[in-house]
Amino acid sequence: MRSASPSGDRIATVYPGGCHGVILAPQVTVELRTKQGRGGGGVFAVRDSAAQMEVRWISEDTLEVSYPTTATVEKRQSLLQFRDARLHVIYRARPGN
Repeated sequence: MRSASPSGDRIATVYPGGCHGVILAPQVTVELRTKQGRGGGGVFAVRDSAAQMEVRWISEDTLEVSYPTTATVEKRQSLLQFRDARLHVIYRARPGN
């Protein structure tokens, strides 16, 4: 699932994981597009292959990631920067899977 920021210059992608035959953790990556190029990286990952994650843009510079309280968090990054672009990531644990 891909989600663009209000301007479309930032793209958050949720990878569900659990691909057949591949060990891949559910994760969230973000691409930041600037006049100087494109960059970004992974901001969040969990160990549980069935965990359902969601993203929501709060503003151009703030992304909310929600995930189940039962998930084992592997990576949780609150700031992503590429050149002069900065993105703040906030997290919300929710009941369920």
